[in-house]
Amino acid sequence: MNSDKELASRESTRIRIEPNKAINTDSAHDLRQPSRLQWNNSPPRDRSDFEIAIICALPLEASVVSESFDRRYDEQAYGKAQGDSNAYSTGVIGNHNVVLVHMPDMGKVAAATAAACLHSSFQNIQLALTVGICGAAPFDPQSGKDIHIGDVVISEGLIQYDLGRQYPNNIFMRKDTPRDNLPRPRPKVRAILAKLKTKQGLCWLQNKLSEHLKVLPQKLSETAPHPGAIEDELFTNGGVTNPTTHFGLIASGDTVMKSEEDRDFIISRDGVIAFEMEDTPRAPSSDARTKESEGERTHRAKEIEILKILYRSPYLDQKDRNLDRISGTCKWFVSHKLFKEWQKKKSTRTLWISADPGCGKSVLAKYLIDHVLPSTDIRTTCYFFFKDDFEDQRSIIIALCCILHQLFTQKPALLSKAIFERFQATGEEFARSFRELWDALLCAADENAGEIVCVLDAIDECEDDGRSRLSRALRELYSTSTKRCSNLKFLLTSRPYGKIRQGFWPSELPESPIIHLSGESEDEIKKISLEIDIFIKAKVKDIGKQLRLGDDEEDLLLHELMRVPNRTHLWVRLTLDLIESDVNIDKSKIVKITSNLPTTVDEAYERILSKSRNLEEARKLLQIVVAAERPLTLEEMNLAMVLALRDGHQSYDDVDLKPVERFREEIRDLCGLIVTIVNSKIYLLHQTVKEFLVPATHRSGDAELGSLNQMKYCYKWKHSLRPRDSHSILASICIQHLQFAEFDLDPEDKNLLNPSGYAKNYVFLDYSAKNWATHIHESQIGLENTERQWGQDRTKSILKLCDAKTRRCQTWLTLYWTSTNMVFPTKFDTFLIISYFGFTTAIGYLPEAAGPRINECDGTYRRTALSWAAGNGFTHTVDRLISINNTWWGTMMSRKADIDAIDRSGRTPLFYAIWNRHIPVVELLLNAGARVDLEDDVGGTPLSYAICSGNDDLANLLLKGGSKTESKESIVQTLLFASAKKGDRDVVELLLETGIVHSNVKDSHYLTPLLWATIYNREAVMDSLVKAGAQLNLKGMDGFILLYQAVSEGNESVVESLFEDGVQLDFFRVWPKGLWEQESGLAILERVLDSSMVSGFRKDGVRILDPIVWAADQGYEGVVKLLIKNGSATDLEIGSGWRPLSLAIENGNAAIVRLLLDQKVTTDFHYNLIFNADIPNPRLYRTPLSRAAERGDEAIVELLLEYGARLDLKDRAGGTPLSRAANTTIRNIIRVYYGFERSWKDQSDRIQTNWWDKIVNL
Repeated sequence: MNSDKELASRESTRIRIEPNKAINTDSAHDLRQPSRLQWNNSPPRDRSDFEIAIICALPLEASVVSESFDRRYDEQAYGKAQGDSNAYSTGVIGNHNVVLVHMPDMGKVAAATAAACLHSSFQNIQLALTVGICGAAPFDPQSGKDIHIGDVVISEGLIQYDLGRQYPNNIFMRKDTPRDNLPRPRPKVRAILAKLKTKQGLCWLQNKLSEHLKVLPQKLSETAPHPGAIEDELFTNGGVTNPTTHFGLIASGDTVMKSEEDRDFIISRDGVIAFEMEDTPRAPSSDARTKESEGERTHRAKEIEILKILYRSPYLDQKDRNLDRISGTCKWFVSHKLFKEWQKKKSTRTLWISADPGCGKSVLAKYLIDHVLPSTDIRTTCYFFFKDDFEDQRSIIIALCCILHQLFTQKPALLSKAIFERFQATGEEFARSFRELWDALLCAADENAGEIVCVLDAIDECEDDGRSRLSRALRELYSTSTKRCSNLKFLLTSRPYGKIRQGFWPSELPESPIIHLSGESEDEIKKISLEIDIFIKAKVKDIGKQLRLGDDEEDLLLHELMRVPNRTHLWVRLTLDLIESDVNIDKSKIVKITSNLPTTVDEAYERILSKSRNLEEARKLLQIVVAAERPLTLEEMNLAMVLALRDGHQSYDDVDLKPVERFREEIRDLCGLIVTIVNSKIYLLHQTVKEFLVPATHRSGDAELGSLNQMKYCYKWKHSLRPRDSHSILASICIQHLQFAEFDLDPEDKNLLNPSGYAKNYVFLDYSAKNWATHIHESQIGLENTERQWGQDRTKSILKLCDAKTRRCQTWLTLYWTSTNMVFPTKFDTFLIISYFGFTTAIGYLPEAAGPRINECDGTYRRTALSWAAGNGFTHTVDRLISINNTWWGTMMSRKADIDAIDRSGRTPLFYAIWNRHIPVVELLLNAGARVDLEDDVGGTPLSYAICSGNDDLANLLLKGGSKTESKESIVQTLLFASAKKGDRDVVELLLETGIVHSNVKDSHYLTPLLWATIYNREAVMDSLVKAGAQLNLKGMDGFILLYQAVSEGNESVVESLFEDGVQLDFFRVWPKGLWEQESGLAILERVLDSSMVSGFRKDGVRILDPIVWAADQGYEGVVKLLIKNGSATDLEIGSGWRPLSLAIENGNAAIVRLLLDQKVTTDFHYNLIFNADIPNPRLYRTPLSRAAERGDEAIVELLLEYGARLDLKDRAGGTPLSRAANTTIRNIIRVYYGFERSWKDQSDRIQTNWWDKIVNL
């Protein structure tokens, strides 16, 4: 049932049924109302009294709904509007007048027509429901609950699954932007759904379903007869059971779903629980469903979760930002010998294409992806287009996420068990780690994956650190290509920068790991130039058609364009845009325009901007675009421009926003082709636009004055947008926005629990909350002495926003913290917030700056203001906090900043400054007396971390005093083992990245970091070590220790897993010499049991060496069974005389006693269980049967007698089992067995005598 599905298609949204008055939700859905609803006796006066409509596509569906009417009306009495082609039934359900709409056909067109006609006749309809039979998913992908035939599905929204782009080789990509998606139900309907999903609501709903199920079968006996008990797949026991109600998304489309594979893929991709078309492949019957393992359902749910986390950037939209190639172009590349060889060869060598700016590299990349190297059955093509403009397009991490998302979307089978396990261990960190993502890509590229091609466009616009990591990974892949991933190929494009070539082909490599196809060589330049001619001719023809030029005018235009030297694709596009904008062009104007064509791209940019209708607004808009941390949407830019052009706005009500489409046109009028809009997001046309507008800056943040002066007399726009000024404008916009009145009101606490959801209700809030502090810092780089009034106003605004007592601060700060990957700290007061963000000038306005609370900590990490500022690298803030120690009030109040304040992990501010390599901050802290020898929780010191950092300048700072220290290798190894035991993943990864030690390094006990992490159950550290190549030797010492640990904890699953992996129980007996100081195996075992590696294994202060003895004593029945099964059925006696059987008897564990006795009888293992000999109980010197009888344990006494325990065997004190019996019951059991034994013995003697007599007689 699709709630508030006002239409079944996009067309229907244009004729949406709007309410004229509120829905009476209390009467419709009051959970406390009686089970039988009463309806009004008086019929509706006219069609305006009908408030609810139910639309059915099939007669069977309408029949069932009609039978649900509590009362029917005469349809003829109400009629319908002229031109309405619908047929209606009217009646009452509960206390609501309802009109039932009978659709003539299925599909979007029929639904749209029916809804339009309904609206014309029944204009007061407030709620329209589409009710009918749908095709359910096998299970709910969110909750994992099964969905059975006969269950009820209620829609919370619609997904149009067949709206998208169809690419070659049957590749389909669904459109998933807000403009493409169908609207959600209205808030009132969503409120009712939320009410029904409560515990009380579900209970009420199930009760109502039960009532109807009792009545409907009789009413529908002819329309929908019972199939009989044999054919009834829903109620196999012959009785009627209540169906389950499910809430979720429903897939909508014109396509009738017949494919189970496609159905499961859409369920995985979109998270839907049903399809509106009734012919969807039916979920398996209950009997068949039981055969589906829980693991398979979990796998599908986890697959959805992984895909959601990997989708971190709209990669398809970013690709489609680029133009399609003109027919006849790109041939210079696809026909090139190097490309053909790379395309045919099955190897991992990388193909790097370099060319100058504006030569069409991105157009080429798009063409290769869509047409030359498209995904097929034997090849999967993935891609990412880097752009320096925004964070999500210059990150190698996000690029790998997008590549994996495409790979797993196209071939879900490549999501292997190993990748699932890695994801399970790391959670969302999986999508934030280069190592995790790269290893997942290599893992997916197995021999069954087919060819995998990864196209990375404009890697010169990737961040430097990310590009370096990629080049190292590709070099390593190249060096091991003969062993793995021979089907993984990379194609890269970039400008011809030397740093990129050096990164991929360092001097130490004798052979290049890449194939370099240089587009800037003389031969290739000629080929590209010829293709640009083709591009010009095609564009001139387009303009000719658009402006209706004559043939002679086209020829003239073409001739003038062709005479300009050094043309590029970008230059042609910009130049023709200038010509195209003149709608009154004629031959004379062509001559005039082309006689003064721009000769360079820069000149073209200058001319385009000089034609802006409003230069001030154009400048503001471009300043916002070049300084923004991510692409702004049209709605966000609309608001930002209003705030930029006029101050004083105090709420959203004060802002007069333009309609989005009109604003889109204004952007074009302001900036021309320089700014482009893709999927409602605003971008610069090309990277060269930013290079034209923004001057290069010194480290101080000032633009190069020489460059500005040089361009002053040539161009008005070139290098006119100083970064500091642009960031200052965005900082002012963000601050003004965050001071809106809406954010001063208290949002409900539940909104703070979901800050991202809360931000969606307010345009620009997500951006301003996360980036306002960045823009303040970027606008003040090197400007400590700003204008006094400006600085004071800005500081007052900062203090207002950072007041931790206000809801405004908590709102934006909570939203900002979602981008930090850290737990939001408690007790994070104003002083800590100001210091965290490095707002130095604001510190002097706070009372903490005078000393009393300068060393206050947050409640989660226990870090001081100095620690946060040092870790974030705010030199001026650190200096300001430290300088308090040198003031007169600091001395008088005896309140100084604690330079060596220790946090939750035992780390001082100096630790964090060293970790993040903030050398100026490190110098300040050292000069203030920070200690370099303090140890944190894992034994690391500032000095040791500095030495391990690989930064010689940093290490030398801490070694200035001539401190003596261990070798770098020794320090790293010590810290690695300590952090592995403590579970400090950050330190482990930091140390592994130094490359100083290997992940499989061994300590003095011959144990590895991975084994220690496993022993202490440090899952995050274990995962990091495995990714770094660490391995456990389960058939050796590692498996032996882990087995003892698992037995000590009674962990059956781990014990079973270790035996499956080949662990050797007798490893300590055959320990190879020379590996551990040539100790004997027994000595090694004793050392393990005496160390912290394994707990337990002691009884009465005596060490237990055999695992089965410990398991029997602890009552671990399952572990005992596994040990016996795998050959551990020994009967060793520990020092005080205990054996497995005597321990089980002493503890009264009959199950383990039976296991031990069964092993003696049913196997031929060397199991010397002797219970009739003189085996004393270590305390009372009793035989097993005597001790069981003495304890009064009937079950164990019977077990021992059943397995042949002797009744006449005396213990050391002379007692027998009968004399030791604790009660009459035990004595009777023994007497029965004693009488049976004597009877059997006498009978045996008689048989033997008779047999002998017969022999003698013969």
